[in-house]
Amino acid sequence: MFIRASGGRKKSGKFVSTEGTITVSTNVSGASVKVASGSEIKAEGTATGTVSGAAFTTAKLPNGTYTVTVSKDGYKEVSKEVVVDGDVEKEFELEKIKFEAAQVGRQSIKVTGDDLTDKVEDYTLKKGKSIVSIASVKLADDKKSAVITSASSALSEGDYTVSFNKGIEYPVTVKAESVDKVEIIGNTLVPTSDYDGTSKKDVTVGYRILNQFGEKMLGTITPTSTLGTAKVTKPSKKDEDGVITVTLTSAANLGVTKGSLVLVETTTGKSTSAELVVGTKAAVSKVEILGLYDTSDTNNIKSAEAMTTGDDANKYSLLVKAYDQYGNTLSAIDATDSTKEATITVGGVSELKITGANFNTTEMVNGVEYIKIPFDSVT
Repeated sequence: MFIRASGGRKKSGKFVSTEGTITVSTNVSGASVKVASGSEIKAEGTATGTVSGAAFTTAKLPNGTYTVTVSKDGYKEVSKEVVVDGDVEKEFELEKIKFEAAQVGRQSIKVTGDDLTDKVEDYTLKKGKSIVSIASVKLADDKKSAVITSASSALSEGDYTVSFNKGIEYPVTVKAESVDKVEIIGNTLVPTSDYDGTSKKDVTVGYRILNQFGEKMLGTITPTSTLGTAKVTKPSKKDEDGVITVTLTSAANLGVTKGSLVLVETTTGKSTSAELVVGTKAAVSKVEILGLYDTSDTNNIKSAEAMTTGDDANKYSLLVKAYDQYGNTLSAIDATDSTKEATITVGGVSELKITGANFNTTEMVNGVEYIKIPFDSVT
């Protein structure tokens, strides 16, 4: 830095500068320069040179302290306090913002960089010149990566660009979703609730199809089993598991009988196979309590925290999630007689006993399905 006197007045026989210019040079061309005194912009322009060549010079400014800010898309903004007491030259070195992007899901792209945010409006996703709507941004705790999810159910194949805070556009090649593998969930064929070994001989097991990103996806499965005729119940949504039902050719010795199951995804030929055992009938093994809720209005289910003496008990239900011994979520609790009572224990102590009916009504709370047990069925 050096100072050149170019205007001033004499004081005690000496020439004293009363004004000066600020000359800004940068390591990148096309940087924006703003010179401010407090909140007032005194000068602005564009630096087009390099460190070795002056790029932008202000008009004459009164002596004083100014804030000089240099910025450019794709680079970290730099501000410095500059004291004018005659002409001043300042060099600004801008650091490039680290930013990369890659596809990580059928509708999601992961970006990495510095000081990222979770604000949708800070990101721009384009396919060619067309803006792609962003539904959400999930930011990592260290703010160095974020997953952008598009508003569409899947990104169409092609070349995209993504940018942060209108910075450098980073190219991303998006591939169409494809089948990576088929999985059989668990190693047990579970008898259905009405299984009797004679006229009713259905057993079930879950399955899923995964894409190249490890996400569940829909597809067409052809199943075969050495134990009987197999059929498929497809999931209704991409994030759900499907079910294979095998109608046994003959009654099984529960917990002992074994047989093979082969699943083939018909579009790609991807397949999987496993030897499965016909297990014992599913029964409630674990119950998780959400709480006591006012379920009188299915459109406005609310916690029973405001329950008072004299309230109609019929308005309230215990909402629970139930699991069988295989870890599967149950959609009903059968407590029609004393042999099928469901007892909820807390800390090894029996706290609640559910009796009197086959509870197969469910309610949704925050997108999660719970079994609804009327308050008067709990003792």
